Amino acid sequence: MYGELIKYVKDAGVLASVGELLGWDYEVTMPRGASSLREMEMSLVASLRHKMLTDPRIGELLAKIDAGSLSEPEQANVREIRRNYDRALRIPVSLVEKSASLSIRAHEAWQKARATNDFPLFLPFLEQFVEIKRAMALAIGGKEEPYQTLLSEYEPDIRLAELEVFFKEIERSIVPLVEAIAKREVPDTGILKRHVGISKQMKYNRGLAQRLGYDFKKGRLDTAVHPFTGCFGRITTRFADGWAGTISSTVHESGHGMYEHNLPEEHFGTPLGSYRSLGVHESQSRLWENHVGKSLAFWRGEYPRLRKAYAPILDDLSPEAFYRLINVVAPGFIRVNADELTYSLHIALRFEIEKALVCGSLRAKDVPEAWNEGMRRSLGIVPPSDALGCLQDSHWTDGSFGYFPTYTYGSAIAAQLMEAATRSIPSLENEIGSVEVAELNVWLKENIHRHGCRYSTEELVTRATGDVPNPRAYIDYLNRKFRALYSV
Repeated sequence: MYGELIKYVKDAGVLASVGELLGWDYEVTMPRGASSLREMEMSLVASLRHKMLTDPRIGELLAKIDAGSLSEPEQANVREIRRNYDRALRIPVSLVEKSASLSIRAHEAWQKARATNDFPLFLPFLEQFVEIKRAMALAIGGKEEPYQTLLSEYEPDIRLAELEVFFKEIERSIVPLVEAIAKREVPDTGILKRHVGISKQMKYNRGLAQRLGYDFKKGRLDTAVHPFTGCFGRITTRFADGWAGTISSTVHESGHGMYEHNLPEEHFGTPLGSYRSLGVHESQSRLWENHVGKSLAFWRGEYPRLRKAYAPILDDLSPEAFYRLINVVAPGFIRVNADELTYSLHIALRFEIEKALVCGSLRAKDVPEAWNEGMRRSLGIVPPSDALGCLQDSHWTDGSFGYFPTYTYGSAIAAQLMEAATRSIPSLENEIGSVEVAELNVWLKENIHRHGCRYSTEELVTRATGDVPNPRAYIDYLNRKFRALYSV
């Protein structure tokens, strides 16, 4: 019976990967004139997958399987399959089809709205997605707080109340530090946006990803309006925010891609072959982007390659000076370009707005006003346009409400993992300084990647680090790094 169950689930998982491929093609290579066809394709795939996931035979098999006769990994697979089945069974297929179809039109509208600073153009799609997601939350969770239900799709092992405490602890430490640093003089970072040809940048970023351990036999590097990872670890970056921002984006997505590449292929399509949660996924990207890619040790080793690749713009800049520039704390409008210290404040704002939209205390048409007020309150700046404000992210174009908090949750887990990896690999800093990170990759694969969904997020992190997910390591890391950089 277990084998039959896995066959049903794996077929649905493979079909999901087909849908993901359609989405990747839409974002990266598809001619815009074909979007209406892609809308039909993605809606049909989503509908078929939902029907496969809710096949009554899966319920029959789950009811008959004797967990005691299964191995521990098989029991974990059945546990996750049951959770996914119970959730999917509650969602009407009409909502699944409507959401998939709307995402294409919403993304098209968002791109135009962002390019022309026209929030009203995107507003009807945002309103529809809020309505769809509320309906889904009601269908799945009943009387449960709707945002909790949506959050559980991305991070199933944490309660909303716990996450709110998590954010408050981080903000209590970060806000005073940001205020103290704001009194210091901000160095000129103009050099980080000097012109470097795109072909030159792509060549360097491809080489950088490879040096970090990204496998180009399994993946590729492309460009997208909003960088993302999909299709078993294919990664994208963008060149619109300056060459240093492109490097950070590439390193971030490489972390995601390496996680996908190292999931156990023999379990592809089942929970054991899937990432644990978005928080864990983000821990991988944030670990590489910040703990490695914005560390002084790394750039002492990597900087000669960068200087040579982008000559002559860096000829008079030392690795130490470069390290300071890429870690400048300066509140900005764009989340993906935010410095490491203020980044979580961007996420906190989106978390606040999402909760208000879903519970009905904020109307979609009032999002720009709420956004600007939140930016003023938390970062002391107000976006001059909606393109630099509430239209900057693509997540709401496919109804991903509940996704944003996983960035901060993942950042905290990343700090815990890096502490644990450093304890386990005493020579890690020297290896990072030599741009020889194979041992770190092995440690992450052994402790995180290979387990798929075998353990809950809490179990996975505790097994790897010796402690449950918490913000302490993240807060300590930020204070240690930025107090040293700014002598505060």
